[in-house]
Amino acid sequence: MNVCKRFVVVPLLTAALLAPAFAPAAAASPTIATPGASKDYAHVYESLGLEIPEEVEASKQKEDELSFSQDTFVVELSRSLSQSDHRRLGGTVKRSVAGLGYEVIEVRGRSLEDVMAAYAADSRVKSVAPSASFENLDKTLK
Repeated sequence: MNVCKRFVVVPLLTAALLAPAFAPAAAASPTIATPGASKDYAHVYESLGLEIPEEVEASKQKEDELSFSQDTFVVELSRSLSQSDHRRLGGTVKRSVAGLGYEVIEVRGRSLEDVMAAYAADSRVKSVAPSASFENLDKTLK
């Protein structure tokens, strides 16, 4: 009986548990990959209440553009920078988290990419990352 459990029951139970995980991914996408095929399926997407893929891509691009600040970025420092160092590199400190070694840098009058590159070239800077934009949903905080 143990041999039966080991070679028949266990694989069947494993397949039964894993099959639902893969089935939705296979059923969600159209299997025909021809140019313009998504336009042929527009009525299907609309009847299911889903967005058409071109519209989804456009909204993702718009969301990506809005998700990062256009004038601030975050740096991680190995050693702190002075105010004159920040001015030389093209930024001003907006917020500092000294305990963690992070600073939020604001850029005015220069290209964000150029200033980020200048900070990245400094040996005291461990990393440079764009600052994510967010909206405070708690209207009681001001």
